[in-house]
Amino acid sequence: MKTCLALFLALVLVNLLHAQTSLKGSNYLSISPFRAANLVNPGIELNFARIYAGRHATQISYRALTDIFHTTPYEKFKGSGFGIEQKYFLAPVKKRELYLSVSYDHSRVKYETLGEFQLTPGTNYADSIRVDRNTDAFHFNIGRILYFKKFFADISLGIGVKHKDTRHSGRISPGDKEERSRHFNAYDLADREGNYFMPELPLMIRVGYRF
Repeated sequence: MKTCLALFLALVLVNLLHAQTSLKGSNYLSISPFRAANLVNPGIELNFARIYAGRHATQISYRALTDIFHTTPYEKFKGSGFGIEQKYFLAPVKKRELYLSVSYDHSRVKYETLGEFQLTPGTNYADSIRVDRNTDAFHFNIGRILYFKKFFADISLGIGVKHKDTRHSGRISPGDKEERSRHFNAYDLADREGNYFMPELPLMIRVGYRF
């Protein structure tokens, strides 16, 4: 993961240096409004992008992870995250621009929740636990920017993989097996202890102002 991140950051740095000698770019400031109501990782996200050389853009994002609207069952939910995305516009036109991009995101969040564990086969019990979750994700995205004079909407869909390092603490008996729902449960996946990779299909909607 560290090697991939270093290569990605080097690619972005080359593009930023090239931008200094290219055509004057545009600044795009936006928020991700649906991030605040996310059912697993709610928070406030601010994005800044610079478009340069006609077809290139570099975007940096910062997230303050906090459960403003109480959309999760978690207590003391707090964390932060950042992201960087390199975009290439396929065919810019007056009202909308289609682009491809590659992005990297990192986040760390801590919270308290109620977990279910196995005491003996057929006998489970609930236990309040503290969760420390680190996530790193790489995505390939396709998106479109819609313009409304100085305002814009940036909508994208991605495919990629994320690496999660999730640790529990405060358990009554750390050695007991963690029980999970037989059906899909987003909170089971979010709270699952361990170090593992998962596929991801992120949908992003950003709205903002350009200057």
